[in-house]
Amino acid sequence: MLYRFLCTIFIFTICVSTYAQSIDKLDKANGFKEFKIGKPKSKWVDEIKPLKNGAYKYLGENAKAAFGSAINKLYLRFDSLGNLSGIYVSVKGLMGKDGVRGYKNIIGLAYGKESKMDDGDKKVKYYWFATKLNFVLSAWERGGTWDAELDFCSPWQYAADTSAQTNKAAD
Repeated sequence: MLYRFLCTIFIFTICVSTYAQSIDKLDKANGFKEFKIGKPKSKWVDEIKPLKNGAYKYLGENAKAAFGSAINKLYLRFDSLGNLSGIYVSVKGLMGKDGVRGYKNIIGLAYGKESKMDDGDKKVKYYWFATKLNFVLSAWERGGTWDAELDFCSPWQYAADTSAQTNKAAD
């Protein structure tokens, strides 16, 4: 009996430490490719175009793929001091809901198992919450294929985005 209990504790400890190490990679990455949270807007001043919603569309050529899928659009958001606080990557053409799950599994190899999941018929969301960086994979059906958005943002930017979405839904 004691042996079983100790084995269970040992396996649980390995699972928790593996998860923690993987999610720590999200904090260590601190963003996506060259886009690192906290970097000044001046780093991309010649490669961004302001939008009406306060975000910036990235026009540069440095980001072509995200986890093996071609990037359709990339948007950046900066805080009041002009430092990068959010990276929003759009990809198109995932092959069905199973394709989205496969994409999530590829991301999971980098960051571990998702912290939370919302799974609906026509849209899904997977969340990874680290200490310094939150990451959300949102995907939705669009005419037989699925499109997705990858959101990398600081915890306070995530809270602001979530609040804005809640307020928009209430209107």
